[in-house]
Amino acid sequence: MIQQTASYIEKWGMKIPPENGADHPIDKEWKILSGGESQRMLLAIAMASRPRVLLLDEATSGLDSESERKVEKSVKDYVKTHNAAVLWVTHSDDIAERMLK
Repeated sequence: MIQQTASYIEKWGMKIPPENGADHPIDKEWKILSGGESQRMLLAIAMASRPRVLLLDEATSGLDSESERKVEKSVKDYVKTHNAAVLWVTHSDDIAERMLK
């Protein structure tokens, strides 16, 4: 599961170099992550566990537009690949429109 989590966070542009003997970014203390980094890390862990249903509430809040689109694409790909469903709550008409395409 750690490899898949790492794959997602790297795909989303999040590269946290290991420090203090940590072997992997997921081993780092989360208090040093920004809000957007924490958001991506949580979603990556959730997707790596391969649930049949993703319940996402403002899943891309705190992300810049480029990262937002990368995450959206990954979620769409995940749904297709794993025959899963997603319930995505958002206040953004743009995100809703993109996710419905």
